[in-house]
Amino acid sequence: MNGALAMVFVPSAESPMYVYFQNGEYTVTLTASSGCGTSVFEQTINIASPPHAAFTFQYTGNCDLPQAILIDVSYSDPETWQWIVPGGIPSTSDLRYPMIDFPAGGEYEVTLIAGNANGFDTLTNIIFIEGPVQTEVDVNVCVGSVYNGVLIDQDTTLVFDLTTGVLGCDSTVTAHIIVVDELQTFQFTKLCEGEIFHGIVLSQDTILIETFTSQGGCDSIVTTDVRVFPIAETFLMEEIEDGEFIQIGNSIFNETGQYDVTLQTADGCDSIVYLDLNVLVGSEETLRSDISLNAFPNPFGNQLKIEFTLNKNQPVTISIFDITGREISNMLEKEFLSQGIHRFVWQKDMLGAGVFLVKVQTADGLYISRVVGF
Repeated sequence: MNGALAMVFVPSAESPMYVYFQNGEYTVTLTASSGCGTSVFEQTINIASPPHAAFTFQYTGNCDLPQAILIDVSYSDPETWQWIVPGGIPSTSDLRYPMIDFPAGGEYEVTLIAGNANGFDTLTNIIFIEGPVQTEVDVNVCVGSVYNGVLIDQDTTLVFDLTTGVLGCDSTVTAHIIVVDELQTFQFTKLCEGEIFHGIVLSQDTILIETFTSQGGCDSIVTTDVRVFPIAETFLMEEIEDGEFIQIGNSIFNETGQYDVTLQTADGCDSIVYLDLNVLVGSEETLRSDISLNAFPNPFGNQLKIEFTLNKNQPVTISIFDITGREISNMLEKEFLSQGIHRFVWQKDMLGAGVFLVKVQTADGLYISRVVGF
């Protein structure tokens, strides 16, 4: 199969599956072998599909002027873009990267309709725009409880100021507090896949019911509806001419290799783009050797086996990361290994269940394997 914009699953299978990330013409070569000999058949196929809509955003304003640029990251060659932002100024746009003003901070619904000659795809997400926010909340507490540093023994109203996380905008919260003997609270929260909530690693939507005891001695039952947003992963295989470059987010790549770039989705979770890049020099391709990284079993319990093959003597670094990108183990740091097969074993020990990334850095490039520990 000739075409760097595809991913193959089991290339030696009788009927393999390929995933193409961009439209275009691709040359497919089938080599069939038996005891009587080998036959080769080649055919050109045309991939033409509607785009897959995806977007993120970036702040461009300040606390006095809530403003953001909407960034299209759709794939499969979008040619038209229709943005719908109720409450935004403007509320619609056909630009690929529109600049939107907002009347105040808060949550806004954003819809992107990406299209090309083969059809359209629509994505709607909620984004949070920082800015000055005036909020009033009703709060029930047990008598004798402490709320925002204040001891509560009767119904009262508290006013306090907070600052937002990125821009540091002032937000005023007015809390109307009602004292009750027994408190039942229902709340909703959003997390990213793999994050920990009250000591629990969450990978799917769930409802948690917890019982606490206040300083006043009454039970406080908290029911939390947790929505878990998955870690978005995109795999790109690109081929460019010498002197050209590929840009993902703020990163620019112009050398053959394997790269990973972490972006942020509209939900605030990581979006990881894995890029496999080949650079053509003249009529010859700059080849990147493959170390055949294998991490197994997957999923695994406490012990993970890591195996790879080097085609030459070279320094190697082996690291283990959790799904948030935090390095939790450095098994090897630029240690010079000889050509051939190498095997290592990693013990998860006291770490809980979750998704882990095995990263092997060699002189030839970066190789990544995603595994699940239970």
